[in-house]
Amino acid sequence: MRRILGIDYGTRRIGIAVSDPLQIIARGVTTLDHTAKVVERIVYLIREYDAGIVVVGLPLTLRGEKGRSATDAEAFAGELKELAGVEIVLWDERFSSHTAHETLLTMGVGKKARRSKERIDEMAAAIILQGYLDSRPER
Repeated sequence: MRRILGIDYGTRRIGIAVSDPLQIIARGVTTLDHTAKVVERIVYLIREYDAGIVVVGLPLTLRGEKGRSATDAEAFAGELKELAGVEIVLWDERFSSHTAHETLLTMGVGKKARRSKERIDEMAAAIILQGYLDSRPER
């Protein structure tokens, strides 16, 4: 069974998470700066982790509507699909960054580490991916 990669898309940084080989548990792996070469770097990670599906967080508004951020995420997902040739799933990511921050607080992570945008983006990617994994019917 191939792994699943999760992405918390952002205009400055992109959080990356990956599932275990059984597609049960998500874990954050890194945060990438959003540069011109970021899609190529993610394609490399897809191959490195042998991912067959990529879940891209879709930042809908509180009303569940698409704004500019969601449109940007969809364009990014389209570009990634073209280059990587894997299945792309867009997943509602509302509150993922807030949940990531709260999770770090609950885990007892120090204030300085909780303020790390990179750490929050990585955790948000894991939360997005875990939500997707948990939504699927039992195998």
